[in-house]
Amino acid sequence: AIPRDVQQLIVVDYRAMQNSTAAMDLKDRVLPPELKRLETALKTSGLKVDQDADVLAFAAFSDPEAHGTRIVGIAQGQFQTNAILAHFAKNKVKPTMLRNNSIYPMGSNGMSVAFLNQTTMVFGDRAALKAALDARDGLAPNFLDNSDMVNEMIGVQQKAVWSLLDQKG
Repeated sequence: AIPRDVQQLIVVDYRAMQNSTAAMDLKDRVLPPELKRLETALKTSGLKVDQDADVLAFAAFSDPEAHGTRIVGIAQGQFQTNAILAHFAKNKVKPTMLRNNSIYPMGSNGMSVAFLNQTTMVFGDRAALKAALDARDGLAPNFLDNSDMVNEMIGVQQKAVWSLLDQKG
């Protein structure tokens, strides 16, 4: 679900980070405002990310249509999808459909979320979410088509917190 033209990819073992006061303090100081906005949207959406997420990833990617950069977040964990969908239904939150993907708004902050399966959700603004779902559904090139970044990932992917930058970065 990550578009090919990634400029930066940040992956955090959320479980390990939450168990470290120093890591949480560092995150609060260095997390860019755009990523704080995504994380806040996720936390305030009723999705219980603090309890259910194991890994969070944030990808900044080039969006030629917007002539700039978009950011998409991906959370992996054991989500209580039925409870989340019941919460949305109770609050009369209606999804919009993109192909077979239900996209739910996450409050009034302009962020949305889609569940890829029981263990993975993707979130961000609507344009970023659409680009991620296009990449996941094979309608646009995805991260796995970016051999330079995939090769760089091999050396760091076992760390609790890691980041990759594209050649410009």
